[in-house]
Amino acid sequence: MWFVRCGEQIKHAFSGDSTRLTTGKARTGPPIKSPRWRDRMKAKALKDSSHLYEVERRARHGERPGFWIAELQISPSQKVPWHCHNKIQDTFYVLEGEIRLFLRDPKEDVRLKPGETYSVRPRRPHLVTNAGQSSATFLVLQGIGEYDYVPLTE
Repeated sequence: MWFVRCGEQIKHAFSGDSTRLTTGKARTGPPIKSPRWRDRMKAKALKDSSHLYEVERRARHGERPGFWIAELQISPSQKVPWHCHNKIQDTFYVLEGEIRLFLRDPKEDVRLKPGETYSVRPRRPHLVTNAGQSSATFLVLQGIGEYDYVPLTE
């Protein structure tokens, strides 16, 4: 199971920073300094976002209060639209294929291959796409805290 293979990475996944873990080296993004955040907060936070975008497959694993692991499979034409979370962090872990994360505040473009992870801190806008020619399967560790999804305009 992937829990055994990346157990060490999970310990670091909820440190509160935007961190990419590949071979034990971490990369941390700068803090939010955008005045646009107040405008984004006018969007209504949703408790369930599954109706907003299509994926090939969606499942939840290890669900506990304030934490769960979502498994998503997306085709090359599918994406998880621009959004952010008020209080929780998303940590992406790629199982198959390649995904591309577009982030704002600051602007960043991250490509992840199987075995690589990247954490997006709360309130940081992000968009997820498939960066390959075939389906991509990835996990999103979501927590710790009450889940919300704030849809954003492109």
